[in-house]
Amino acid sequence: MDLDGGNQRNLTNNSSADGLPAWSPDGRQIAFRSDRDGNSDIYVMDLDGGNQRNLTNNSSADGFPAWSPDGGQIAFHSDRDGNRDIYVMDSDSSSPRRLTNNSSSDGYPVWSPDGRQIAFRSDHNGNPEIYVMGADGSNPRRLTNNDAWDYSPAWRPVSGAAASPEVAPVAVTIGGQATITVEDVNGTLNRRSGAGINFSIIDRLPYGTIVTLVDGPQPVDGYTWWKVQTPNSVEGWVAENVNGIQTLTVYSSAGGDQAVDNTANCAAGLSLLSVGATASISDADPSPLPLHATHLPAVQYWLRFRLERC
Repeated sequence: MDLDGGNQRNLTNNSSADGLPAWSPDGRQIAFRSDRDGNSDIYVMDLDGGNQRNLTNNSSADGFPAWSPDGGQIAFHSDRDGNRDIYVMDSDSSSPRRLTNNSSSDGYPVWSPDGRQIAFRSDHNGNPEIYVMGADGSNPRRLTNNDAWDYSPAWRPVSGAAASPEVAPVAVTIGGQATITVEDVNGTLNRRSGAGINFSIIDRLPYGTIVTLVDGPQPVDGYTWWKVQTPNSVEGWVAENVNGIQTLTVYSSAGGDQAVDNTANCAAGLSLLSVGATASISDADPSPLPLHATHLPAVQYWLRFRLERC
């Protein structure tokens, strides 16, 4: 249906129980669960309900499909190996593989916005709690720990990601400089005494701090860690990505404001313009352009923007 509740229409229209719809990232397909073939399987259809097809097609109970952010994979839970575990397959149903493997009930997978992690619900420790693991099933760890039942994890979206992808950050390297671009509520990034969440926090780096990378990357506890040095020569470890937010962006210095000429893109009918992290174009076309730029202290900056319409 439309956002105002109008234009409601039946997409599956059969006597089976169809549910748990999940849109593909490009908005062209919908994955869903159905028992139309006698048991619960994962299906996919075009956005108008056409071309419905069974992706899992086995005698087990498969459910709760979740697309990866790039649309290339679908995670789901299944009891095909005796108890409910989390699996992933390519979006064409090929290469199904098991991500969790224990005697507990694991389910309800949700991809992180960057596609690197999957949050899920598990009763591995006796009652339902929220866990997270790498997208390949590595480093599972419990996030909640209480006597209540915790369900339905949900990731905070990256600002603007759902409607308009942001310019990808340039890869950081040892010896180079980077800017702290974390976007948490406190505007700071924890710096720890070692690579891992169990090391003590030695300080918190403010948004916009410029650091030099002296060691890394080291994958630990589901994060990628870098050892950074601040101008006062203090060293410590920070996570490259937190809750889907890129925390380190390659440092660049330049003067003046940044502008983008939208004329050529409008003429070509484009809706997204990708520009490198140090783009500088003068004499911008005056037509409306939602340009999102953050200027750091002095003349340091990076850009993130989108073209919503011409």
